[in-house]
Amino acid sequence: MVVSTGVKGLDKILGGGFPDKEVILVTGGPGTGKSILGLQYIAEGLKKGERCMYVSFEENRDIVLRQANQMGWNFEKYEAKGLLKMMNYNLSKKHVVDVILEIEREAKRFKPNRLTIDSLSVLSLYAEIAAGAEIARTMRIPKEINYSKEVITIGAIMGLMTRLKMMDATVLVVTELPEGAVGLTRDTFSEFLSDGIIKLERDIRTGKRYLIVLKMRLANADVKPHQFKITDNGIKLVR
Repeated sequence: MVVSTGVKGLDKILGGGFPDKEVILVTGGPGTGKSILGLQYIAEGLKKGERCMYVSFEENRDIVLRQANQMGWNFEKYEAKGLLKMMNYNLSKKHVVDVILEIEREAKRFKPNRLTIDSLSVLSLYAEIAAGAEIARTMRIPKEINYSKEVITIGAIMGLMTRLKMMDATVLVVTELPEGAVGLTRDTFSEFLSDGIIKLERDIRTGKRYLIVLKMRLANADVKPHQFKITDNGIKLVR
């Protein structure tokens, strides 16, 4: 079973859409269209009458709603119908572990078909300054171990990704790829926990944007780079 992405042309190169109940990572540099893809995925589900959940660690609710409205997606209408649950967190005011557990509790209560997390990079940044003992609690690491920033970050990412995989939903996780980074993500770890990876790129010289499916479990995906545009109605692949 597959889940439509909502992006014209993307379903085709994925062999029909995202594999159902899998966790898909969307990575790329700043301004490549990652957040738009995450919103578009939710908009497609709402159009189909599915229950959707959108979690943001970066933008406040009003900014997310304005961005969706610019693309013609009226999220407030679906909130009123009970089909959309939006959750926004300021991680400078709330502990990372508490946020992860709260997302899990709300997902169990709301039971979304689709879930977008934007962005994992912000979570991993705040995880680095979180209390090591509390993060380690989710990993059951012995107290006598010295907690490095790497261990703390991996603990937070593992805590969230493990819970996402246990949810009865198809999940899209947005993350940032810093310039010159080794690997595909800021944390260099979440790519190994994901069932699929889509990378978005922008050619600085030409301004053209490209989408590459790097991995997609249970799908016969076209892995060549595909040019895409960001239009008034969201992302669209160029033939």
